[in-house]
Amino acid sequence: MKHYYIYLSILFLNLGCETKTDYIYDYQNFMYEVKTNWKEYSENDWVEQTKVFENYNLNNYDKHQKDLTPAEKLKLIRFEFCFHFYKGDISLKKLVKGEYNQVIGDYLQAFWKEIMKIWEEILQGVKDIRTEGLVTIVNQILQ
Repeated sequence: MKHYYIYLSILFLNLGCETKTDYIYDYQNFMYEVKTNWKEYSENDWVEQTKVFENYNLNNYDKHQKDLTPAEKLKLIRFEFCFHFYKGDISLKKLVKGEYNQVIGDYLQAFWKEIMKIWEEILQGVKDIRTEGLVTIVNQILQ
């Protein structure tokens, strides 16, 4: 099954994802496959999986970046971290020793940036609701 998915992934590697929804759905399925099969991957399998990952993480991300919500961007940041963890680029021992503090700091900074965007959207929504409520009250007074 794992080889079938690798070949299928390579086939779609060049096609790209048509819509943002397809991109996120396909990327999520890819990450599920990595999570499920990472222990079984050979060195050659990891080379192929890395190609597929780079397509999702770089090429398709660039294509859909402007359409992604902050929550979707957070999900993709998580996918990137998890891929590197499963691949073995990040080990728990090195993580505990603090060798990835800069990388984790970068992830947290990106995470915080997206959280702040979500917060700003919430505040804008509250402001819009207040404005609409005020307009409704003023319209009722004028009637």
